[in-house]
Amino acid sequence: MLFDDEDLANIYDSMWLEDINFYCFENLSLKNPYCKVMYLFLLNFIAGYGAEKASLEVYEFVKQRVEPNDVEKLLMELLEES
Repeated sequence: MLFDDEDLANIYDSMWLEDINFYCFENLSLKNPYCKVMYLFLLNFIAGYGAEKASLEVYEFVKQRVEPNDVEKLLMELLEES
């Protein structure tokens, strides 16, 4: 999902998550590409490790902050059915 957008993929590939997180918190906004990377990373984490190992609060936080594409919408629907 991160690699659908070249700019987001470059951020993810070229920086540590701690640095991405720092730049996200400097400007908490859906327009901030660093936040988008963090939200998609968290969504990927939730999907990869299962909804039972991630908190519902984290999922809801991420869900409200991403503008999902078709694949992401399907993934979110599958997570909600679990």
